Amino acid sequence: MSNIQRFALLAALFFGFGAWYYLYGVFVPFLHSHEPAGLTWSNRSDLYPRWLGTRELMLRGRNPYSSEITKEIQLGYYGRLVERNKAPFPGDEQRFIYPLFVVLLLAPLAALSFSMAQLVFVVVLFLLTAVTVPLWLRTLNLIYGRTFVMIATLFVIGSWPVAEGLFARQFTLLVAFMLAAAGAAITREKLLLAGILLACSLIKPQLSLPFVLWLLLWGFGKWSERKQLLLGFAGTLFSLLLASELILPHWFWYWRHSLPAYLSYTGSK
Repeated sequence: MSNIQRFALLAALFFGFGAWYYLYGVFVPFLHSHEPAGLTWSNRSDLYPRWLGTRELMLRGRNPYSSEITKEIQLGYYGRLVERNKAPFPGDEQRFIYPLFVVLLLAPLAALSFSMAQLVFVVVLFLLTAVTVPLWLRTLNLIYGRTFVMIATLFVIGSWPVAEGLFARQFTLLVAFMLAAAGAAITREKLLLAGILLACSLIKPQLSLPFVLWLLLWGFGKWSERKQLLLGFAGTLFSLLLASELILPHWFWYWRHSLPAYLSYTGSK
C-alpha cells in the first residue's frame, strides 16, 4: 500500500468516524432532547409504516392504504394520531405510500417483531450499500485495485447521507443498490437480469423512474440486441402488478388516492 493510499484510508476512517459520531453523539441526542411531549421515538424509521402495512396485509388481509391502518401507523410511529398542520407535527401522516408490490420484498419480515425486522433490514441495507460502490465502478467501466475499492467504500459508508439513510432505514439505499446492480448487469451483458432489477426498483418510482426510462429508451434503440432488457423489465413489472392485484384487488386506486397527501407534505405540489 502506497503512502497516498494509506493517507486516503486514514482520511476515510477519520471522516467516517466523524459522520457517525455526529449522528449518534450530537444529532440523535438533539432530536431526543427537543422531542415534543407525548410523542414516541422507538418506531421512528422509514421501515415502520411499510412493515406494519405488510404485516397487516399478509397476516390479516387488511388494506394497508386504509385510514384504519394509517391511524395504527401514526400511533406506533408518533404515539398519537396526526393532526395535520398543527404542532408538533410537520404534516407527514406516515401513510403506507409505496406501490403495493413492496410487500413482496418485505414479506419475509412480516412475521418478525419490529425490533428484529428493523435489525435485519439495517444489516441488509448496510451490506447492499457497501456492494453498491464496486457495482457503480463496474457500471462506469472504472477498473481499480482492491485497495482503491475498499477506500471508496469506506468513504461512502462514512458519508453523512449514507449514515443518516441507514439510521432512518431508508428504502432509497435499497433502490440505489438495484440501480447500480442493473447498470453493472448491463455492462456484463446480462440484460435480462438488468430488466428484472429495473422493474423492482420501481418500489420508489419518484427516485428510479428517470434512470429506468433512460435505459428503456437505450434498449429500444437496438431492439434486436437489447430486447432481453425490455422483456425482463416488462415481464417482471407485469408479474409484480398482477401479484399485487391478486393480493389486494384495486390496490392501484387506493395507492393513487393516497398520493396527494404525500405530495403535500413533501412540498411537491
